[in-house]
Amino acid sequence: MELKTTLKVIDQAAIPEQPGVTQGQTRRRLVGCPEVPTDRVRVGFASYEAGTIEELHWHPIEAFYYVLGGHAIVRDIEGKE
Repeated sequence: MELKTTLKVIDQAAIPEQPGVTQGQTRRRLVGCPEVPTDRVRVGFASYEAGTIEELHWHPIEAFYYVLGGHAIVRDIEGKE
């Protein structure tokens, strides 16, 4: 059996920022987009200006947030933080 690697190295700095869906947000689509398609995962990098509020919304897939700097409050649909 011949094996082929699925490893893909992505240079985040080479991907241009785009306006986000919320005012004060910018984002980079890293994986799960036309440039790097996949049907299993979607990865993006979002930045928020201080004080940005993102309205309650949902995704048809799981969402994962990792805060690199500053702080964020995330609430679920039941209001739990």
